[in-house]
Amino acid sequence: RRVHGDYLHAKRIHELMEHLLGLLVYHRPTDPKVFLHDELVRMQGRAYTDLVEESDLETMFGMIDITNTGFISAAQLKSTLKNSNIPISKQVQGMPDAQRINVKQFKEAVGRKFDVLSGTAYEQNAK
Repeated sequence: RRVHGDYLHAKRIHELMEHLLGLLVYHRPTDPKVFLHDELVRMQGRAYTDLVEESDLETMFGMIDITNTGFISAAQLKSTLKNSNIPISKQVQGMPDAQRINVKQFKEAVGRKFDVLSGTAYEQNAK
């Protein structure tokens, strides 16, 4: 059993399955087998289907920035990551709670964490 667990961990099978199941639930394709096949083909070419898009991250930021200042605090960022069950990086942990975070910084911090969870490569679109 240990050998099986090592293999699953080394090959990131758990993350792969979470990514694929998340896509199925989100997109609800009429033919899940074809959808999964197409996604696996895309993944071989490193062209993943995004589970979280840049606009989703902007919406998240807007929901936290209730005063519409264009900034949130590092404490709010940490709380968001914690409440979303997303690992908090050492860099974010080391930020003073009062440090101001703009939407670009938020998208970078949160987007990278969604990468780890979904197995995708988040890249912020140039604006």
